[in-house]
Amino acid sequence: MFQAVLHEPGICAELVERLLHIKVARIEYPEIEKTIAPYYSTKGVRLDVYLKDSDKVIDVEMQSYPQDAMGLRTRYYQSMIDTDSLLKHRAQRLFFNS
Repeated sequence: MFQAVLHEPGICAELVERLLHIKVARIEYPEIEKTIAPYYSTKGVRLDVYLKDSDKVIDVEMQSYPQDAMGLRTRYYQSMIDTDSLLKHRAQRLFFNS
């Protein structure tokens, strides 16, 4: 149910604005259960809802029970999102410069 509701960009933007107290210009694409596994040797992550605004990436995760080491898990997810973004930008630069 959570993912079905957040698949609608308007509802998704409103939820993010209310939770984070930020203005979301527009949602470029909500991806449900986006998988990031940048390298074969690393443990990938599956994000519940992945959103991209014009200048930021937002990950929305739903937890049904308390998680141990939530801070470590959050930082690992952030590092995977950062790595994915950097690799995409690097690939684009290599493509356009060749």
